[in-house]
Amino acid sequence: MIVNTWIRYAVALMSTLSLTGCLATYSYRTAETTLCQSEAGSDWHGRDTSIGLKRDGVAYSFRVTDLGSKNASIHGREDKFWVRIYAATFGSAAGYRAPEMVFDPREAVIEIDGRRIAALPQLWEADIVNGHYRPVKEVPIPANLNLLGRAVPTSFFMAFSMPDPGARSTYRFHPGSIVLDGVRTPLPAFSSCYKPGKGGWTPIH
Repeated sequence: MIVNTWIRYAVALMSTLSLTGCLATYSYRTAETTLCQSEAGSDWHGRDTSIGLKRDGVAYSFRVTDLGSKNASIHGREDKFWVRIYAATFGSAAGYRAPEMVFDPREAVIEIDGRRIAALPQLWEADIVNGHYRPVKEVPIPANLNLLGRAVPTSFFMAFSMPDPGARSTYRFHPGSIVLDGVRTPLPAFSSCYKPGKGGWTPIH
C-alpha cells in the first residue's frame, strides 16, 4: 500500500513537471554517521573537519574525511575503516620553501564503544580512480604531508582494523600530533555526528 502510494505520487509529480515544461530527477542520500567537527581545547581554529593554525607567518591547514561504508571496498578490504587526511600551507616565512608537516599514523586512534583502536602503521598517497579517492601508493612513515611542489596538493589515507561503525554509532578520531616545520604540535580530536537520509527532486534545465 505504501509503495503504491509512493508510485502514484511520483507519477503525479512527473506529470506536473512535464506539463510545466520541466523535467526532474530524484536523488536520495542514505543515512550515515561521519566525522563532522573538531573538539575545542587546542591552538587550532575551526570547528568542523577542516582546521587551521597560524605560526611565524605561515598558515597551516589540516583536514580529515572518513569514508566508512561509502568506500568500504577499497582494495577489497571491507574490514578496514578508512580516513583521508590533507595538509597544506599558505605563505611562508622561509621564502619559497614549503614548511614540512610531518605526520605519523602510529599515534592515531579511534575511540568507539569504550574501545581505543590504533591505526595501522601505514600511510598511502591518495588519487582519484574512477571518480573516487583511493589509496594508490604506500609511503614511508613518518611522512611529510605538505607536498606543494606538485601541480595538485596530495592527500593521504590511513586505515583502522575495524568495519564501518554503522549509521547509528558514535566515535571519536584522535590523530595525535603533527610536526610543523620542526615543532611538534598536538592535533585536536574529531567527533562524529549522525546525518539522516535525505531525498529531493532536482530540475533538469
